[in-house]
Amino acid sequence: MYYFVCREMGISYVVSRHFWWTQNNLYIEQIPSCSNKKIPTHVLLSERDCIVNAHLVRDYLTDNNIECYWLPNVSHGSYMHDKNSWEKVCEWISR
Repeated sequence: MYYFVCREMGISYVVSRHFWWTQNNLYIEQIPSCSNKKIPTHVLLSERDCIVNAHLVRDYLTDNNIECYWLPNVSHGSYMHDKNSWEKVCEWISR
């Protein structure tokens, strides 16, 4: 997957010119479920994510009582190829 994201001309252009990490951070205070328990928050993390440090994110979420679904031995975006992950996402959406 890394190869295609970095080498495909359209994706590479958009990511390098129009994606700013500083505009795409989400902090606990910004998650509605932290202030309003009626709105559920679900996070799916891939253990071998090559973009973010999933272990640190998991610790951050756990320390703040946010539930996350942990995918061992899976890289960024690979949840799309995992049946159990799709079922978990569908379960979240159907609630």
